[in-house]
Amino acid sequence: MSREYINSFYMYTLLGILFIIAILFYFQRRSTYDTPVDCVPGTFQSEGACIPCPVNTYCPDTNTPTPIYCPEGLSSGSGSAACSTDTVPLCEPGTYSDTGVPPCTKCPANTYCAKYGMTTPRNCPKSSVSAEGSSNCKTSSPSVQSLA
Repeated sequence: MSREYINSFYMYTLLGILFIIAILFYFQRRSTYDTPVDCVPGTFQSEGACIPCPVNTYCPDTNTPTPIYCPEGLSSGSGSAACSTDTVPLCEPGTYSDTGVPPCTKCPANTYCAKYGMTTPRNCPKSSVSAEGSSNCKTSSPSVQSLA
């Protein structure tokens, strides 16, 4: 056999092996993302992982798609499957903390914290203002807006 024939045989064999490896890698990777993850109550699915439901929300079922906010007067801790009246106290409207539970900080001016258990203040919309510790924003008049 000629040297060219042997070299081309090895080259095509190597290319064939690389092609098969690429196909196997593709299907292995695809099956990883297509496999559903079963999330237990108290968690919800996000990007293929189970995440604990945040404070003041609950995830009642297996594979709850998104956390559900607790009704007014009820609360929950992180990773809860239900809300109740006897859980950890939450930050009051107008205040927040990293965890949504005390110790709480007043929301800064021109932001608001409308619900119990807020973890970050929300910015007031344009042409609205709020005082420190507010649970809502008020539409500002031009003279008030220039002072803010």
